[in-house]
Amino acid sequence: MGGQNEIGSICLAQERIDDTKVKLDLSGIRGQLTEREIDTILVKAQMRYGESVRQEIVETVDLQENLDTYTFDFVNFGKHYVTVSCQKENETVSVWNEFVVGIGAQEYNIAYLNATFPVVLFTLSLWE
Repeated sequence: MGGQNEIGSICLAQERIDDTKVKLDLSGIRGQLTEREIDTILVKAQMRYGESVRQEIVETVDLQENLDTYTFDFVNFGKHYVTVSCQKENETVSVWNEFVVGIGAQEYNIAYLNATFPVVLFTLSLWE
């Protein structure tokens, strides 16, 4: 998944299935970032339920390291709404439109639960 703005396009995607790590690829816009003297990239990922934010992760990338790829841990599986912005001396210069990054797994344990006793039974069955 990725976004496009006046600087160029970025790619932000899950590194491998069953892992919550996400890789940000800046290789296509490294020259434009250097030319505009952008020193920081801010990545903000939110998990939402309706209008409320249930989890938010904010990561900062210092571009002085001169790397093309950076890895973040989004902690949970699911749909993350991501906003990426460029900063120069702590001022926002450019923002990519919000896009969705899905973090998936090969297998999920899903159980229909009604009341508290089934929850206890299901939890205990995971320990076996």
